[in-house]
Amino acid sequence: MIAARSLTAFKTLALAGLLGSASVALAANGTPAFADRCAAARALLPANVTLTTLETVAPASHWQSPTSPTSPKGEAVRADFCRLAGMIDGDIGFELWLPRDWNRRFLGTGVGGEAGYYNYADMARGVEQGFAAASSDTGHRQGERWIDDARKSETYAHIAYHRLTQVSKAIIDGFYGAPAAHAYFLGCSGGGRQGLRELQLYPGDYDGALIGAPGLDVPLLAARLLHVHLAQTQNDGVAISAADWDLVSRRAIARCDRDDGAVDGIIDDPRSCAFRVEELACKPGQSKDCLAPAAVKTIANIVAPLTDNSGKTHDFGLLPGITARPGGLPPLPVQMFGHARHSAGRGDAGWDPASFDLAADLAAARKSFATMDARSADMRTFAARGGKLILYHGWADASVQPLSTLDLFARMGAEAEQDRDAFARLYMVPGMQHCRGGAGTDRFGGSEDRSATGKPESDLLAALVAWVEQGTAPGAIFARHADANGTVTAVRPLCAWPAQASRPKASDAGPAADLRCDSHARGGT
Repeated sequence: MIAARSLTAFKTLALAGLLGSASVALAANGTPAFADRCAAARALLPANVTLTTLETVAPASHWQSPTSPTSPKGEAVRADFCRLAGMIDGDIGFELWLPRDWNRRFLGTGVGGEAGYYNYADMARGVEQGFAAASSDTGHRQGERWIDDARKSETYAHIAYHRLTQVSKAIIDGFYGAPAAHAYFLGCSGGGRQGLRELQLYPGDYDGALIGAPGLDVPLLAARLLHVHLAQTQNDGVAISAADWDLVSRRAIARCDRDDGAVDGIIDDPRSCAFRVEELACKPGQSKDCLAPAAVKTIANIVAPLTDNSGKTHDFGLLPGITARPGGLPPLPVQMFGHARHSAGRGDAGWDPASFDLAADLAAARKSFATMDARSADMRTFAARGGKLILYHGWADASVQPLSTLDLFARMGAEAEQDRDAFARLYMVPGMQHCRGGAGTDRFGGSEDRSATGKPESDLLAALVAWVEQGTAPGAIFARHADANGTVTAVRPLCAWPAQASRPKASDAGPAADLRCDSHARGGT
């Protein structure tokens, strides 16, 4: 049932003729039919919002969302909702889905990489669970040149999601006749960085955030991608194939799989794995399951911490079991160091990737794109108003280094006048790749998990809601791995860091489901 002031507003709009020629249908209890309420939403828009789509979605079995890079077949949505899509401030694309059966909560959903699309997977999950859900393309469309445009890069960095949140909350208030009681953010990778920027710059926007594998430092991520390319094309480097990386990963797992007592194709904590790529060097007469000396040298260069000419290290390197992406030069470093730094105002001319100077170019990019920097561990303002943060990261992530999230969490604990344990939790996921995928148990309610259970013991978003609204801090989360048919093949607990999964007795052996969260960490804070 909608609130009395919303019903009054609806009748006023109807009498004024603002609902068009459609008849004003009322349900038996006197409230407007949902389709008419949706049609009336156009009159509730803030002045800076224009619509391209306003429709009632009433799926018989399901409705299929548009496609996107992360939802290539669209998302099957099984809930009635009012769909609004359009522009904020003339250039920030947005979608807002308002469910008929609302749970009084708002869910902002982030987008990864260079953005330019919408997070339909998390929006679908949100409306099916009763959230009013929204997403933004961050002010540019996929394939559009944006990073060297001051307005577009700033919008991407932080403006888009703040404006999306403001506009969504205003429309929600008018549509339902009451404001959202609580607001939550959900995102991974670039979407995780967007969420952290919200907490750091606009701490009043959200009450809770579930953030995976956040790309804290976009210029550093670009520098790492460029390093992988240059290591294979300079100083006697050789191209490393997907088969080479697969061999490196398999041998690391074989060496360290047993460390947690379960032989399951997963390294529980790669920091304790002693594997080194030099072990794969071909011996005289050997030609299979080994690497040529030049390949060993190149891979060792790639997995080592990123180091400039003065000897200063800038990242953590790649842990055992993690691979780098094979292939040519990725677009992000070309855009950030080529277009924006060295070719500004001159199109694409004038930049040779081989001229990259880590210290100088990284410092210049950080200065130019300062608002993309989400490395701050100071969450005092967000925490002071009762905000809660849950972070998660896969140990086998090849895109964003797991140790960067561990470092952020450690710095949160060291931040003066900040009680990290009162507002933040971290879950490290053995065997999981970037945001999802891999041999690990990657189904636990994170971003784009369409199998989320909605239960706090196995769904991190549900656990976040319980923490914010009931004060119940999350503990062990039981995560699942499923095969291509969706059949669950493994279950294991994810532990709130620094606790890690272990067996009741060190000599025990058995499935991962038998693991228990040990309050004594095996290293790290």
